[in-house]
Amino acid sequence: MNDAVQRFFYRMQQTPEREAVYDSAAGRRYTYGELGDRARRLAAYLVDEQGLAPGDVVGLAAENCTAFVDAFYASCLTGIVITTYNCRLRAVDLAPLVEREQPRVVFASERHRAAMEACMRMARAACVLVSIDGDVARDGRSAYERIVDGGADASRTADGSARFAARGGFGFEDPQMLVHTGGTTGLPKSAVLSFRAVFYNAMSELLTTGMTAADCGVVFLPFFHTAGWNSAVLPLLLAGGRIVLTDTLEPGVLLHLIEQERPTVGIAIEAIYLRLASHPAFATTDLSSYERLTNGASAISESTMMAYWERGIKILNAYGMTETGPNNCYPPANDLSLDDVRAHWGTVGKPMYFNELRIVYEDGREVAAGEDGELWWRGPVTFSGYWKDPAATAEVLDEDGWVHSGDIGHRDAEGYVHLQGRKKNMLICNGENVFPIEIENALKAHPSVEDCRVLGVPDGARGEVPKALVLLREGAAFDRDALERFARARLASIKVPRYYVALDDFPRCGMKVSLEALRAAHGFAGE
Repeated sequence: MNDAVQRFFYRMQQTPEREAVYDSAAGRRYTYGELGDRARRLAAYLVDEQGLAPGDVVGLAAENCTAFVDAFYASCLTGIVITTYNCRLRAVDLAPLVEREQPRVVFASERHRAAMEACMRMARAACVLVSIDGDVARDGRSAYERIVDGGADASRTADGSARFAARGGFGFEDPQMLVHTGGTTGLPKSAVLSFRAVFYNAMSELLTTGMTAADCGVVFLPFFHTAGWNSAVLPLLLAGGRIVLTDTLEPGVLLHLIEQERPTVGIAIEAIYLRLASHPAFATTDLSSYERLTNGASAISESTMMAYWERGIKILNAYGMTETGPNNCYPPANDLSLDDVRAHWGTVGKPMYFNELRIVYEDGREVAAGEDGELWWRGPVTFSGYWKDPAATAEVLDEDGWVHSGDIGHRDAEGYVHLQGRKKNMLICNGENVFPIEIENALKAHPSVEDCRVLGVPDGARGEVPKALVLLREGAAFDRDALERFARARLASIKVPRYYVALDDFPRCGMKVSLEALRAAHGFAGE
């Protein structure tokens, strides 16, 4: 096992009695020593009973649970590749992923078992399906728990490192995870994160934020997205901290869990933070254990941010994408005051450890200071390409190792990165470049607006004009004229939306808003 990979096992060796995971849905707590035993039993099952070798794929299809952590540690022992399936998608949507990746074994919850069986039939995938919480035996253990729990088969507790290595071994650059991305614009691609990328992402987060063994995090984000792994779970496990898993986003349950488990750090998206802050129990829940919260996906609105800062909790914007990290930019969290955050409002922080940034024109030349350009990233945190898709890889990853993010932005004199939006989402209005994120942030400051997305729609001589799609806060009435007046007071005239539409919700691909679906439904003039 590579020395860097071995570091994930450090706490199992040094502090095996320390609590590592609380699986709230199962009501079980696991120490680092117990996680090590479970990982070795799972590794033995995959290698000895299923005949897997380094590079073979193992899938998971379930709500957040300890099985994901077991699989991660087992991959460090065996070189197997982990892929996680978004169970919110239909079987017909998942089938192409299963067909491409051909997992040898899939661990699935009973809730998603039928969908995965249908998926495997569609994909003609010959893989073993193991129930995480079903097929319960007389001893009360599920099929999965009979593999990892030991019990009568205590032989699986033996350290199998030598046996696993003898099956072929694996290297630091070999793939460890497949993370699905790009699903808003067609068939999702399987981004390959090597053992190197996974380790350095965890180290980057740990060093940037100063995580220690005293830290604890409730994991809000699902494991089928990279942020939950690389910004929460793995840094905490590397630091020797504690993670709390939950299989629900029901705000009352989450608030109770927060008060009970006393987390210090967390990462989520604004929709989750807003849901918590809007719940009646938010005002009375003890949140004093939190030292810092991170917001990802898109910039948080000032009103949502203030709901937490008023409770004494730092909540900060970060930036990253699957292919480039996902940990690329973060503010200097430990030193920031509210005044600092307001002074740098709209930024996503500074490049994190192990991240090299270039901002370039279309022809690849560096932009002048303060000018907008495409963000290119390089470093040990970046992905290795797309699984079995060299053509798609070549479009994003160049020969010098730079990942062309497709994001447009600039860096100010203090080194803070300002995002303007996606290269492909940029509007051309009367010959001028207009970035939706600027309009969205302006409208999200309106007291009646919970969230906002802006599309460019055709407009004859102008080319395109902005169209604002808004989600209203509970109890707020839609007032188009008021929104337009608000926008005109904050934006240049060319950036003021021509059209305003109130929606009940945004279509989503996983946790992210599906711009493709929004364009299909609303990408036309008028409404």
